[in-house]
Amino acid sequence: MTRLFNLRRLAGILTALVVVGILLGAALAPDANASASSTMTPNCSASARVSASTAATRKAVVAVRSKVTATAVIHGGSWRASCAGKTVSGSTWLRISAINGHSVKSLYKVTYLYAAAGLFAKVKAASTPTPKPTPSPSASPTPTPVPPTIGTVHVTTAGLTFYGRGWGHGVGMSQAGADGRALAGQSAAPILAHYYQGTTIGPLAGGNRTVRVLLLRSWAATAATPLTITGLHAAWTVDGIPDPLPANAVLTAYPATTGSRTWHLHADSSAGKTLFDGAAASDFRVHAPDPATLELSGKPSNANTYRGTLRVMLSTSATVIDLVPMESYLRGVVPREMSPSSPAEALKAQAIAARSYAAYALRSTTKYTFDVFDDTRSQAYGGVRWEAKGSDDAVLATAGQVVLYQGKVADTLFHDSDGGATENDENVYVSATGAVVSDGLPYLRGSSDRRPNGTAWDSASARAVWKTKAYTQAELSAFFAKDARTDVGTLTALKFLTRGVSGRLMAITLTGSTGSHTVSGSIFVSVFNTWSPKADPAMWSTLVDVRPIP
Repeated sequence: MTRLFNLRRLAGILTALVVVGILLGAALAPDANASASSTMTPNCSASARVSASTAATRKAVVAVRSKVTATAVIHGGSWRASCAGKTVSGSTWLRISAINGHSVKSLYKVTYLYAAAGLFAKVKAASTPTPKPTPSPSASPTPTPVPPTIGTVHVTTAGLTFYGRGWGHGVGMSQAGADGRALAGQSAAPILAHYYQGTTIGPLAGGNRTVRVLLLRSWAATAATPLTITGLHAAWTVDGIPDPLPANAVLTAYPATTGSRTWHLHADSSAGKTLFDGAAASDFRVHAPDPATLELSGKPSNANTYRGTLRVMLSTSATVIDLVPMESYLRGVVPREMSPSSPAEALKAQAIAARSYAAYALRSTTKYTFDVFDDTRSQAYGGVRWEAKGSDDAVLATAGQVVLYQGKVADTLFHDSDGGATENDENVYVSATGAVVSDGLPYLRGSSDRRPNGTAWDSASARAVWKTKAYTQAELSAFFAKDARTDVGTLTALKFLTRGVSGRLMAITLTGSTGSHTVSGSIFVSVFNTWSPKADPAMWSTLVDVRPIP
């Protein structure tokens, strides 16, 4: 989940021009007032819809410090929202004709958009600027002051170099940021409070619950390359085999013929003595009572040994799931997600976040066979071979602790490094064309992640700041032409349409000799990384621009 740029809630089109920053001194009111053609700005991100109702289609999200032209205040459907830590409500709406100087008709093909009036305030007349406060190391809704490009960049024959910050999706905890904060003396609790705003730490209901981890799915076995499980260190048992198997005994399963649903099960001692030979059940379990562990074929040798129970499901192929107690599971997760030599408080923060992530992912045992993947689609799990003292100590020291929001376990997303700012989750998990498709979680808000002196807490990370090679127009055109979503012939322009509160790219339009395509920032980055030379530097996040980002 954390170290690869993989996004997990994609869908529709976001079309608002997003500018980073905060509005200083703006007051919230249940129903803000606007005169004809007033210039207004939102106190927090506000949805803009095709009519004055929360049931109406949302066309855009107007970000903080954007400016809208409001031609009237009208009465409409009731609305209620959480903004800047307060709950506001009302039934008056702004009728908006332009956003950031661009008419909504040109942007969205509608005459007006409508947004809850109580989330907006009038833009004050120009005066002596108020100094911005020094960024605080504690939780703050203030985004990092990053000024990335909004608008069109023409691509000439000379081409472009891309510059960026951070590695990963940028939502929730920055692991490199947690390292930097821990080295500065912050403990796990305030670290987590910064990245998951408005949360607390408390006990996990149900205690040391079982996590079902998918290890193999649709794994093809044959008599020559059977599914193989070896029990290590102590006696272990297999459903359907009457007697326990000794340490180092080997169990194999394979289909009678290729594609058959009938499987054969065989067990040998380490000396080669046959302990069992017969038919395999289509669904059976292999148990490793502590201190026994189970080594599984089909997994990399450095991550193929597990505690707990392996559930084996056989059809025309094999699926294997590790049923493991939460605390044992974390011993194989924390050291894969963060170096065991990291500061102790950073490791504790990672252990609590990983425990919360797993607990949030637990699903119905009657509807689903597993809860999490063992890779970055969830969080990386290496089993016994990854266990280490530093991470084991962190798991033990935080046993049973999870991140809670209003009494419920939080969805504690995390990533490698944020480049100085985290992002609202709804601005990351967008549609293929960059549309915001959810209201987001209140504790996954983007915020500044910089020291009081302005440097990023993740500055020690190798991906805190990065850039690609310089590519010619012909090279860029060739990369993007290999994917139908970005194929525009000879690339002539990039229009950076929308960005999140951290500056992360949400939507971009590519224009070329054969037309234009609008895609999400994640698709843009993914296509570039897929087709640019593998030996070249990659784009590591959507916090990307055509000039260095401060």
